[in-house]
Amino acid sequence: IKDTTKKSSPVIGVNDTIPYRFILDIEERLPGAKIFREVSKINDLFSDLRATKSPKELDKLLEAGKIGNKVIEDIRKFALETEGTENDLSFLVMKKIKEYGGEGNSFPSLVANVTRSYQIHCHPMASNAKFSEQGLSLIDFGALVDGYASDITIPFTFGSLTPEQEKIRDTTLKAY
Repeated sequence: IKDTTKKSSPVIGVNDTIPYRFILDIEERLPGAKIFREVSKINDLFSDLRATKSPKELDKLLEAGKIGNKVIEDIRKFALETEGTENDLSFLVMKKIKEYGGEGNSFPSLVANVTRSYQIHCHPMASNAKFSEQGLSLIDFGALVDGYASDITIPFTFGSLTPEQEKIRDTTLKAY
């Protein structure tokens, strides 16, 4: 901070991700610095800044979404035409995102067959279990383009569903 500011008493804002020991270190090294500690105000400011996107940023988000949408067709084909595992599908998604111009996944894909799809975030993120088991399965994935991410959750149905599973599927598809 000393090297980047010309002021002898800079104003430094800290948010809730800055460790307290780091704040104490700043105070010790820059005794004239004013530490702005209203964490909630700073977090709100950062949230507002992140929520506002320039046309260039919107283009990157749109491209990440388009890549994700292309991958959906590959996922559908996998689910209908193979007997592959959750891990196989996770690797396919990673490969296809790169083929379509993305940097990679925006987060590790969550792939869950009917035995694990009830979990909000399944653990492990994918397994060696067969993906296309009878019932409701899902995949949650995203593409990364120049640091901008898409996030897509897709329910898959195999065979007949319970009324509750139908409601989950229909709600997810409506949201998408």
